[in-house]
Amino acid sequence: MKITELDIDRFRIWRSLLLKLNPNGLNVIYGPNEAGKTTLMKFVRSVLYGFEPLSEEPAWQRPEDDIPWKGALRCEHSGRTWRVSRRAHQTHRGQVRISGAPDDLSKSQALQVLLSDTSENIFADVFAVGVRELQQLSTLGSEQVAEYIYGLSLGPQGRQILDSLSSIRNRRRTLFSPDGREGQVPDLFEQYAELSVTRVNRGQAREQHARLVRRRSELNKSIDQLQTRESQIANELRGLRFISSCHKPWARIQDYKAQLTTIPLIPHNPAEALEQLSGCEKDIQRHTSQREKLHDRAAQLQKQIDRLQIDGKFEKDRYAIQSLVDQSDWLRQLDEQIRVADNRSIHLKRDLDQQLTDMGPGWTIERLKSIDTSPAAHNSLLVAARRYQDALQRRGKLRKLNRSMSKKSQQELVDLETDLQVLGIESVEDAIDRERHRLMELENLGRLRLQREQMALKIKTVRNVMSRVDTDDSIPEWVDRAVTAIAVIAGALFFFGLLSFSMGAETSQSLGGALAAAAFSFAGMMWWGIRNGLRNHFDRRTGIQLDDLNAEAREAEKNLRIVHERIQRIQSEGIAGQHLMKADAPGSTTAELVECIGECSRHITELEKLARRQDRARLRRQRLQTLRERFRSAQQSVNERRQEWCRLLNSLGMEETVKVQEAFDWWQRIQEVRELHTQWRNAAPETEGLKRMFEGMRKRVEQLGQQVSPNGLLNYSRPLEVLTGWKEKLAIHDRDRLERERLSQDVEKLSHEAISEQHQVEAAELRRGAILTRAGVLSRDELLQQLEWQKKRASIDSLLNAQQNELLDLSTAEKELAIVEEDLVRFDPVKGRETIKMLEMEQAEVEEQLNRHHEELGSLKQEIRLLENGRESQARYFQKAHVASEIYRAAEEWFALQVEEEAVQQMRARFEQENISGTLSTASAYMHRISSGRYHKIWAPLGEDFLCVDDEYNRTFRVEQLSGGTREQLFLALRFALVREFARRGVELPIVMDDLFVNFDEERTSAAVDCLIEIAGEGQQVLFFTCHQHLAEMFQQKQIEPLWLPGHKVAYDVHKPDDETAAFVGSEDLQARIDHVTGAASDPVKGSNGRRLFTPDADSLFDDEPSESDRSGSMGSDPSSNGSSSAPTETTDLSVIRHRKSS
Repeated sequence: MKITELDIDRFRIWRSLLLKLNPNGLNVIYGPNEAGKTTLMKFVRSVLYGFEPLSEEPAWQRPEDDIPWKGALRCEHSGRTWRVSRRAHQTHRGQVRISGAPDDLSKSQALQVLLSDTSENIFADVFAVGVRELQQLSTLGSEQVAEYIYGLSLGPQGRQILDSLSSIRNRRRTLFSPDGREGQVPDLFEQYAELSVTRVNRGQAREQHARLVRRRSELNKSIDQLQTRESQIANELRGLRFISSCHKPWARIQDYKAQLTTIPLIPHNPAEALEQLSGCEKDIQRHTSQREKLHDRAAQLQKQIDRLQIDGKFEKDRYAIQSLVDQSDWLRQLDEQIRVADNRSIHLKRDLDQQLTDMGPGWTIERLKSIDTSPAAHNSLLVAARRYQDALQRRGKLRKLNRSMSKKSQQELVDLETDLQVLGIESVEDAIDRERHRLMELENLGRLRLQREQMALKIKTVRNVMSRVDTDDSIPEWVDRAVTAIAVIAGALFFFGLLSFSMGAETSQSLGGALAAAAFSFAGMMWWGIRNGLRNHFDRRTGIQLDDLNAEAREAEKNLRIVHERIQRIQSEGIAGQHLMKADAPGSTTAELVECIGECSRHITELEKLARRQDRARLRRQRLQTLRERFRSAQQSVNERRQEWCRLLNSLGMEETVKVQEAFDWWQRIQEVRELHTQWRNAAPETEGLKRMFEGMRKRVEQLGQQVSPNGLLNYSRPLEVLTGWKEKLAIHDRDRLERERLSQDVEKLSHEAISEQHQVEAAELRRGAILTRAGVLSRDELLQQLEWQKKRASIDSLLNAQQNELLDLSTAEKELAIVEEDLVRFDPVKGRETIKMLEMEQAEVEEQLNRHHEELGSLKQEIRLLENGRESQARYFQKAHVASEIYRAAEEWFALQVEEEAVQQMRARFEQENISGTLSTASAYMHRISSGRYHKIWAPLGEDFLCVDDEYNRTFRVEQLSGGTREQLFLALRFALVREFARRGVELPIVMDDLFVNFDEERTSAAVDCLIEIAGEGQQVLFFTCHQHLAEMFQQKQIEPLWLPGHKVAYDVHKPDDETAAFVGSEDLQARIDHVTGAASDPVKGSNGRRLFTPDADSLFDDEPSESDRSGSMGSDPSSNGSSSAPTETTDLSVIRHRKSS
């Protein structure tokens, strides 16, 4: 929801106010104290949620004329333009009217949609904030707001931490109370102390123990027999008592049924009929009495009307007289204006003469008129003065710059000359060329030296490779041994085969041996051939490699000689021969060569810096020359502007001077004296006009007085006294006329009420006859008899139901017993009571015996227990040891709980720092900005409803420990965060703030203003009221133009016309009267674009019925007033809201 317009008809000090607002951004509204800023904030809240009932407001805040408060808001919401108007009421929060809402919504539903279901408390606590609300944290204590701030939904982890901490503390409190007097541990210590007390056991005799045990057995057997008999007696008594208790209600039920048969049954309700009959009779009596009273009252009022008489002639001219009386205040003001104008003319003439005397002897009115003070002349004077001052400033700046640059240039030339003498050079460029050539020769020497070392290394490497090559051992020895072994084996097999054949062996065996010997021989020959081939191949390859290495070595030696020759040539021809010879001397290293190259490079760098300094000095000298030329030009311009200034002063008629301020002081004084002369000259026509208006009004009063009372002795030369007399007479006349009209209306009203009472009497008589007819009776006595019968029957029915319920309860009380009606008929109550009495006596005897036996048995058991307590000491020992172990276990548990509580407290502190609600995170950012970085975090302890703040040194403070201003800044940051949280959830309501920065210093005020502008820049509408002008000017500097409210008196100004014709404007067109009034005062209240700043009451566009102020705002014209219309009896209050332009 975005508010675009505030339309106040009547509310507290405001009347007919129409205030336009910016719906998207910040609206700064400034007004002095008692200008109605807080009233505007209360008006917004009252229209949205309702006015306070007028009967509950304090007496000084109620409307004086019994016209209720009324106003409207125009706003934009969901793409629609809404208008919410509300009128206050005496007993409730006012009548609301909404236009622009969807047609299918009721008023309450539309208001909920417009406010996004935001309650009045949340709106007052978060969105409508004053200084009082800002100073109190309790205003943010509602359930929904506290959920956003403190994060009441802790989540499972937070709830688990709190539950664990509570459980640990409860367990510790159970073990050991804080005061150390209660708990499990103190109880165990007390028990241990009691067990530590020793007792002396005085044993008993064994025989006595056996005798007591036998007697105990006898008593137990006797008790069992007595208990069995007691149970039998109880069952018999139970049955007899049950049938006896049921017999009484059964007998009463039979009696009640017999009585019901004797009473007649009434089909209708006599009590209701009797009540209706009594009501009809009372109505007849009451309306008859009221009718007679009304007749008597009407007769008395008619007599009062007859006694009141009205002057008809005065009544005829009453409207004309009323018109003149209404203008009496204006006529009195006119008389006062005439007197003031005469006095003002005299004072102006005296002041003019005094001013001319103070200016000097040569100053007269003619000379004053001869001076040109037109805007064009003033503009020419301003332009000339500005040119003259600009020329002077330009010359001064150039003079300072020229002196400064001259000093710097001279110092720079001296420094350059000194550096050249130290280096012993004349031309920097030649020195740079020589150093660069020497650097190039050193670099060439370094490259050649590197090549020489590479060639020497290559030759040495080739020689080493050739020395390691073995030309004689190209095939391994194992190859020759394998070939020899194969040949030997083949020969052996061959001879073995020949020997076998010669000895007569088989042919196949001899052939196989021969073939094997041949195969081995062939394999040996193949191995020998492969061996010779490999030898020849490796010998040829090794020879080729050796030839290549020899050629490469020769080529490297040749290149080495060439490098030596180039080095010698460079040393003999170079301009830096000493450095080259030193670098290439025997024993020199590469580091020395690199050092020579670095020294040369540094020298070149220094020379280049010196060259750049020479260039800068040359450029500075050129700029200095240009600056001197500009200074000469500026000096010439100053002379020209001075001459132009003096010529202009002479042309305007002023004394010549070179001081600009002195000339303007004289100009201002001349302007003031001329203005004083103009005022004196215009004072006389104004006085004459006022006197003519006063004379016209006097003649009109005299004409009307002759018409009303021709024979009257009135002094018409003093019209104000005549109007005062007419006003008193008119008041008496109006009082009598209104009283006569009121009495006539009362008589007519009483007559209608008497007729209505007669009709009520007739209707009551008809109702009485209808009631008797429905009851079937003829009189009231018969109806009373029927009522008595009905009451008696109802009483018996209630008693019958009670007995039946009692019988039912008795029958269901004993679930184990059953009874039938035949048993109740046969039961004799007298015999039953005797039997019950005998059984009760026998039961008493049995109980007495049982008691005696139980007492004796108890004493026996006590004696036996005393005899058996001889083993008590051993049991006490084990019990004491058990208690000691319980004490140790409880102490361990207590210390473990102490450690657990410390661990959970640490987890809680870490959780509080890591799980801050989104609202507090946003508020921390705003607080960091507003406090200029002093406070950076706002957080709430887990499960608590108070806030803490961390400063820049990570010190934690509670809200109560902060200063008043810092606490207000904290609450302001919280509200900024809440507004953003509500906006994120779809609640878009305007923020209304009333003087919130009164306790802020200047720095934090500026930071808070920036935050406010940022929030407004995000689309949030903000209404900021302030009575401090510096705040309004601060917003104005930040491009936020304030709205300047008038003071309380301005809001009630009555705008009167300045001429006679405006005083008699008719009341048919309200806007025409307003246009005439604004035209008469157009200078002080119109803007630069000439549009009207007076706005009529916008409620008249939406109200179905005119208000009382609208009905009494103007009176109709009287046909007998010679065509002139009367002035309005009540002037409409209109407020002027305008933007004040910054000076």
